[in-house]
Amino acid sequence: MNYKDIEEFLSNLKSVMSCRIIDDNKGSIQEIHILADSSRNVKQICRDVQSVLISRYQIDVDYKKISIAQINDTFAFNGDYRLKINSLHLENRSSTVSVKVVLQFDESLFEATETGLKTDRNLMRLSSRATLKAVEKALGFAFYIF
Repeated sequence: MNYKDIEEFLSNLKSVMSCRIIDDNKGSIQEIHILADSSRNVKQICRDVQSVLISRYQIDVDYKKISIAQINDTFAFNGDYRLKINSLHLENRSSTVSVKVVLQFDESLFEATETGLKTDRNLMRLSSRATLKAVEKALGFAFYIF
């Protein structure tokens, strides 16, 4: 079973920043990993996850299968934590292009550069990858998008 829709829905719960569901070869949920800010109690987040799974998806999961990691409030996503684009640099070469993205939060700058073949489609991909790498630097941890 594909759990991507459930992961996306759970990621919209209050305090939840991301979610990953691990299943076995039969498609049964074995683990649910939640990354959350510390604005709510872990037990309440766990209960919310269980409630969503049973009420929306008719999936009953034991609370012991739910793992919740909370990160420091400094990195919580709220109205006070907004990254702004400081600058975007493109460097054209004969067959390649480099994209450098600089993001800013308060006085801190976070930059990343990506280089690849010079095509319209690849330019968008390189820009996106550089932006995501700069965001990872700002947050202090890496994340994966599939």
